[in-house]
Amino acid sequence: MKTALVLEGGGMRGAYTCGVIDYLLDQQIQFDGVIGVSAGACHATSYISKQRGRAIRIGAHYLVDKRSFSFKSLIQTGDLFNAQFIYDEIPNVIDPFDYKTFNNSKTRLYTVCFDCQNGEALYIPIPHIQENIEYIRASASLPFISKIVSFGGHEMLDGGLADSIPYEFMMKKGYDKIVIISTKPQGYRKSSNKFMALAEKMYKDYPYVVDALKNRHIRYNEQFQKMEELEKEGRLFVLYPSDTHGVGRLEQDVVKLESLYKTGYQDLKDHHEDLDRYLQAE
Repeated sequence: MKTALVLEGGGMRGAYTCGVIDYLLDQQIQFDGVIGVSAGACHATSYISKQRGRAIRIGAHYLVDKRSFSFKSLIQTGDLFNAQFIYDEIPNVIDPFDYKTFNNSKTRLYTVCFDCQNGEALYIPIPHIQENIEYIRASASLPFISKIVSFGGHEMLDGGLADSIPYEFMMKKGYDKIVIISTKPQGYRKSSNKFMALAEKMYKDYPYVVDALKNRHIRYNEQFQKMEELEKEGRLFVLYPSDTHGVGRLEQDVVKLESLYKTGYQDLKDHHEDLDRYLQAE
């Protein structure tokens, strides 16, 4: 049976995912396919390149560095997070990415981007990361604090606007066993967007972006509820944070981020036997 790992986004809440990834690497648990959304796509790359510890180094240290995160960058470039530093200087100079291991991996990576021109989800295969890094960046380009990414004939933003937890896509691709790492606690429900007046002004030329922001909580809550139902039926395995440590989407407290990382590692360790049973069941 084909196995798939689904990594939800959530900005800096992805520190939880970093802990899960390191446990998977420690236990040498591999999947046939991985799909990541937003921060989940970024962290998925370090999982496939088998670089233990790299995801949390970036997620809890480099991303709170003023070279990565600053309002000066937002004013000068339109991005709160410095894209050149994050997607070029870090992987190529500061904390080298293992391109060879990633490119030779049998695990197939997909990422999700939101197409600003038609409101659809773009499910992009990433066979070689060098040529496709702009899709990873687009998937993690949060509305309001990131520029729209133009690449491959598309104008794109955060994949979570289109498909926050893309388990249905992986089902359609023929994956039999699907493991989801949620960055939200069990029973979570998203509230409506409080910044719609700003959205309507900022994205006046992109009506599909405005519509996505307006209705995202409705789509997300329906998707989350269906995921919980499929989990109860034994068709999905979902890992939820047992403690979020109050970490927000733009969290800059390293202590909180490291605590969330440790929780992710421990949560999967505590549920390792459950995971094994799910993956081995016919």
